[in-house]
Amino acid sequence: MRSVSLHPHITRHFIQVSLAALCLLLFASTGWGADSAEEITVEIHDTDLSLFRFYAEGEHLIIWVSPGFGDHQRSYSVAEAVSKRGIEVWHIDLAESLFLTQSTNTLRALDGRYVAGLISEAHKQTGKNVTLMTRSYAALPALRGARLWQLQAAQVKQNQAGYFTGAILFSPELYSEIPPLGLEPVYDPIASSTNIPIMLYQSGRRGNRWQLDKTLEYLQDGGAAVYLKILPGVTGVFYIKDIAEETTAVLNQLPEEIERVAEQIRKDGGRAIAVTTDVTDEDAVEALAQAAKDEFGKLDIWVNNAGGSPISQPLTKLPRAEWDATLHLNLTAVWICSVVAARHMEDGGRILNISSRAAVGPIPGSGHYAAAKAGVNSLTATMAAELGPRILVNGIMPGAVPTEIMMKALRLGENDLPALEKNLKLPAGRLGTPEDLGAAALFLCSRASSWITGEVLSVSGGM
Repeated sequence: MRSVSLHPHITRHFIQVSLAALCLLLFASTGWGADSAEEITVEIHDTDLSLFRFYAEGEHLIIWVSPGFGDHQRSYSVAEAVSKRGIEVWHIDLAESLFLTQSTNTLRALDGRYVAGLISEAHKQTGKNVTLMTRSYAALPALRGARLWQLQAAQVKQNQAGYFTGAILFSPELYSEIPPLGLEPVYDPIASSTNIPIMLYQSGRRGNRWQLDKTLEYLQDGGAAVYLKILPGVTGVFYIKDIAEETTAVLNQLPEEIERVAEQIRKDGGRAIAVTTDVTDEDAVEALAQAAKDEFGKLDIWVNNAGGSPISQPLTKLPRAEWDATLHLNLTAVWICSVVAARHMEDGGRILNISSRAAVGPIPGSGHYAAAKAGVNSLTATMAAELGPRILVNGIMPGAVPTEIMMKALRLGENDLPALEKNLKLPAGRLGTPEDLGAAALFLCSRASSWITGEVLSVSGGM
């Protein structure tokens, strides 16, 4: 099953969320004064929950769901500093507030009703946009609460307000149980049932670092748009005993950004849905297009982004089944999706195809993928001619962006990236990032490109 998510304004939104999360770290090593926080009681499901409220007059609010275990001093310092910059923070230790034993088993067992209630109550009391923030095992009740809130909001159409913006997770532990040493952990169902925007910060020295690829896979299976940043040398950003130089460096980044970022998040205020779709199935793609129209009223932009092939093998040794599967996903699916999109779009629509630099040169070991992407380039030009001027069709050819699929196909690890960057000798001086591609996509889907169609833009750092 391949996953396609429809997220209006999502690229810009996540750049802003990323900056906001980094800014939240900046004061974590300072002290905090009790006078800056008000202890309040919020009634959720006939239960009085005690939490610290760091008041601010701005229009954004963060619910910080703490797992306890030695993180309070730094998280209180963060909350105090953030509130002084206009973002209100509600800080709660769920286990402590519910008079439960402080343990990972307690956090794994908590359902989402209290977090869902807090999201609604925070907005009800303040009228502010709400973002969840949490770490470690507290991510489980936080994500369960986010999902429950979505389901409840859908029933009463609260999601139209768009006040719940997503979640910021620090080194999340999304396991329902921890197996004996040497065996893989068992992921909780919420990991693959989450479709909210997520900014994930992973401490480089934390043990769950080695499960990161699987964590991302589960989250993305549910349709979540996930942005990731590794924090090298850091064990626990909020853990008071982590006094490494790398942690201190992280804590001091971007102090001037937080006010601007919070305001940008507020202004974006976009709505989003996520629909898991097999893009090679025309009926499923038709249902995807209809879901977008049902939610937003019309279909303006369609991005064909699903694709890839992790197989690296010479064409003379490539199995026929892999050739067929690669062409089906990377070329035929683009045709299917474009035909369906064109059928549902009104005048002024945009179709954007994500191709690859592999389409314009020999790629030993990935000839099947390169051939499919060359076909996408041709398809882009022809559909632009056939659909214009009603619909504009363009493409993007990404260069070396170290995605999971690229790393697998080239058999690279993270330690290989500096050498790859050096060997490519790109004029831009670095490898690409998802933000580079997002910026190009925004341009080609905006009014700024209203006289551009049938073009395939190389976003490759000068490759």
